[in-house]
Amino acid sequence: MKNTLKQILDREGILVLDGSMGTALENLGADLNNKLWTARVLADRPELVKEVHIQYFRAGADAGITCSYQASLPGLMETGYSREQAEALMVLGGEHRVLHAGGLGLTRPFAGVEQVGVEVFEVL
Repeated sequence: MKNTLKQILDREGILVLDGSMGTALENLGADLNNKLWTARVLADRPELVKEVHIQYFRAGADAGITCSYQASLPGLMETGYSREQAEALMVLGGEHRVLHAGGLGLTRPFAGVEQVGVEVFEVL
């Protein structure tokens, strides 16, 4: 059954987000020492990202954060991905119907884009 953000808040009064992605991935053996940070794990070892999400949902999280904070088209293309590969990586986690809390953040400006962070909640 699909729960919307409103349905969860009406029923529970709060929304429990999952926790740190980086620390949890490192605890599973992921190497985050690269420009893409957790986004590299999303590309190279997506099963670890899935395992982190499963652990948080089993612990009671209502929503999972993305593993794509460092994923941007310019950043991915700068590290060797084609535009098509970069676009596919950025939507990789959208196959499941869960409440999805995504953070889109730029850690450095790109061609006329000021540094900005955006939080997005969406039911997939």
